[in-house]
Amino acid sequence: MSGGRWNARQTLRRKRNRARLENAAIVVLAVIALLLAGRTGMLQNTLPALGGGQTVEGGYSVGPAIALTGQPPVRLMLQTKEGRFGVEYDQGAVDRLCGQGMTELLDHSLRAMEPPASISEEVWQQALTGGEGWAFYDYLDNILFNQQDRTGAGAGRFFLVTVRGGQADSVLFYNENERAFFSGKVRESVPFPAAAEEEAPNGARFAFEDQSVAQTLSPYMMVLNDPPICPVYAASDPILDLDGAGWEELLERLDFNVKAVSPYNTATGSVIREGADTLRVLNDGTLQYHNSENGELRYQALSGRERDLQSKAEEILDRATAPVRGPARFYCRSIRTLGDGQIELVFHYLLDGARVQMWGEGWAARFLFRDNGVTAYTILMRSYEATAQTAPLMPARQAAAAASAMGRRGAELQVAYQDMGEALVSASWTVREPR
Repeated sequence: MSGGRWNARQTLRRKRNRARLENAAIVVLAVIALLLAGRTGMLQNTLPALGGGQTVEGGYSVGPAIALTGQPPVRLMLQTKEGRFGVEYDQGAVDRLCGQGMTELLDHSLRAMEPPASISEEVWQQALTGGEGWAFYDYLDNILFNQQDRTGAGAGRFFLVTVRGGQADSVLFYNENERAFFSGKVRESVPFPAAAEEEAPNGARFAFEDQSVAQTLSPYMMVLNDPPICPVYAASDPILDLDGAGWEELLERLDFNVKAVSPYNTATGSVIREGADTLRVLNDGTLQYHNSENGELRYQALSGRERDLQSKAEEILDRATAPVRGPARFYCRSIRTLGDGQIELVFHYLLDGARVQMWGEGWAARFLFRDNGVTAYTILMRSYEATAQTAPLMPARQAAAAASAMGRRGAELQVAYQDMGEALVSASWTVREPR
């Protein structure tokens, strides 16, 4: 399964990536150069756009324990009697706090929450600026936590657990798709984790609280005193140098019988057939699987419920990539029902809590289901390894000024990694487009 068919990869990749990078960067770099070259010299910090958040159709539902422990938040902010502490773009620190009780705080509070009611943004902001204490969670996109509620009150991107007398008092959340705020009282005793009280304040605040950026940034962006320090990652195609044993291992992880497959080469890569199923391995390391409509299903979820479909997709992703992807994680960006009745699930890579924008469509993996069976999937196979280098990012205020000058006043800025197939992947500020 190795040999001459891989020889054209590097040439094709260089040509493709060079054209995409040139087209995407010219206008953005020109604007930022005029604004910032004389002051910062950080022309690599471009501001390409990211797409919108999660689309939910057809009654997608997730149980709270699975939703919240399966996908950790990417940002946390705590308010205690000592002050504010916030962390972002440091998944290790977020994971440490989650392991010290922050995940259980939100999960148990949601389980014990009364049916939520719609609230105004003013009430939401009052909860953020006052009270005895609270914990704020950002999941980057909407997650669903209520198996029965198919309205906007069953999903959220931002969650806030307020505290009274050392116990959770209420859960407030913001549904990004609906642009709506909700709140529900916590009916049972859920203690605020003691570990939260031990965090030293670091001046974290929201953009709407900071007059220097309140008019130029999205109001619920986290603003820290220092810009993020993001490592540069070495990136590679883990399929490129597979030997025969490596190929057999990969096919077995994907539930193919290595003794029954029929492989052959094409100009764009390799094709592997078994029965009615086809697995294509493109020259850039992309896996493309298709199931014949009349063939036996190779992959089946427990049911047609979207939670079970997501679990099956995550299982396949983990089988394919876990041995090779390094510190990267996957998260489910969107779930939607297509016009032909199939359900589409889209996943992105995350590095240190920052989304990775891949070449092509931007996502790292896409799955299609009909009923509870996988009909197709595409996985961009990548391997990441942190280097000793870091990407110098400008402070949020300067990034906000650049975005405002580009006509993106009030935009949400996020740090993202741009992976165009090159050997090194660096982080930069990006503008997330509103839905």
